[in-house]
Amino acid sequence: MKAYYASEDEVAQKDGQVPISIPSSESTTCNGPDRKTCLSYVEFDDFGRLFNRAQLNQALASAEKFASIKDPEGNGLGGVIVVYVHGWKHNAKNGDDDLDHFKDALQNVGELDEKVLGYNRRFMGIYVGWRGDSVTIPLVKNLTFWDRKITAHAVGNGAVFELFKQLTVIRNKYPTSRLVIVGHSFGTAVVYSAMEHQILSEIIESPPGSSQEIDMEKLTKRWDAIILVNSAFEAMQVRGQYAAARSREYAKGQLPYLIFVTSNADWATNYAFPAGRAFSTIFKKYSDTDGVIGKEMNTTAIGHYIPFVTHQLVAVDKCPLSPIGINTRPKASMFTKANAVFVPNINRKDNLANVFDSDAYCFGESEGLRPSSDSKAEFIPYLTRCDTEEHCFEVAPGHKITRGPLNVPGTTLNPMPARFPIMNIRTTKEIMTSHTDMWNPLMQRFMVQLILHTVTKPREPEKALSQTAVTTSFPITALKPEASTRAEVKAGRKDQVGTNKGFPDAPSQPGR
Repeated sequence: MKAYYASEDEVAQKDGQVPISIPSSESTTCNGPDRKTCLSYVEFDDFGRLFNRAQLNQALASAEKFASIKDPEGNGLGGVIVVYVHGWKHNAKNGDDDLDHFKDALQNVGELDEKVLGYNRRFMGIYVGWRGDSVTIPLVKNLTFWDRKITAHAVGNGAVFELFKQLTVIRNKYPTSRLVIVGHSFGTAVVYSAMEHQILSEIIESPPGSSQEIDMEKLTKRWDAIILVNSAFEAMQVRGQYAAARSREYAKGQLPYLIFVTSNADWATNYAFPAGRAFSTIFKKYSDTDGVIGKEMNTTAIGHYIPFVTHQLVAVDKCPLSPIGINTRPKASMFTKANAVFVPNINRKDNLANVFDSDAYCFGESEGLRPSSDSKAEFIPYLTRCDTEEHCFEVAPGHKITRGPLNVPGTTLNPMPARFPIMNIRTTKEIMTSHTDMWNPLMQRFMVQLILHTVTKPREPEKALSQTAVTTSFPITALKPEASTRAEVKAGRKDQVGTNKGFPDAPSQPGR
């Protein structure tokens, strides 16, 4: 039976039924002799309906099998489920470069998890397909931007919720398992529309700041991270979650529920998006207390709404540490690439809590931590939190977040609590040059390591890692490649569509 893809128009059979997309027997494929990394496809139409429920059933059955795997002693190994929802101009068709890149990234994470972290876990990817690419005429594709945005939210409000809900039930049922959900472009709208109420529930139900440090293995968790890249929906959609998150304190060990990563070089969401939203929201009425702020929030993509930005991600050539003798927070002018201090060997194993609690975090000194497609990424992703204007001066000049305890008598401040569970990371063209530049080697280095930190098991004996990620208590924001080297970054980071490393191809689409 030929496969039927979400990229094709529906063609009813004689009995009036819509043909299935990928038969359930073919909707999950595994690679390698040990079948430790597998990939499932689940596809949806423009209204959020499943193309084939057997796909969903097969994916969920495989996910539970992965999550429940035990070692010979009967201990849970903790299978890892990574879901990816593609964006605009993509689909589940064989040969789609987003699908190929996801296969490569999934394989990289699995290999590094075993080689570097020493785990013997199995990884399962779930590729969520929808009609992000609705026409085949190149020039006309650009005109589908707003139609596909509406469709993305409709898909997220449909059966995608069922898929995610069932996966969160599996994650909760098997505490040693892990669940990471990644979306790109309009795929972020699919994810967020499906998960926004669950995100709000997680925020409200978070252990209070007065409680002791969280034992992550005993904590009920629905997922481990939701990562949304170059999100194509407005900041207003996240307003309720931000307000709820700012109204409470969080215990030690709290992890982020939601992570945004957006490039300021993303023309589609930085410029085209607000222009289109300004037209489509012309008759919207905002409360008197909102004024200009409400309109700006409703016409600006979440990653470009500066008041919500929490972190900066830039490219550096070495992981910096604070120079000895400086006891105040550094100014941008204090540091240059020449006087950076580099620690070549750090013996530690980090999880997402270490990244989350750090003023600054450097990803990827270790050759062992780098994905195989990372060979041309000459620079290193460096994350700083916007505690002062110097922390985020490249992506949000003049912006800082006020941090501190809530409800302090005699003050009118509205500070952001420690371990605020939403990370809104804004980055530069050195990390992502455009809306679609998610899979370049430097960005993939960041994403692969972020996922590795997310799925790392807590409270295990630390094992020595050569030149692994470096945390610092002093953020240094001025360490970045010089102008002459930035061109090299761009020139050396062309998308590399790999060989998919043993994954069988998706079933071929029917001829037309």
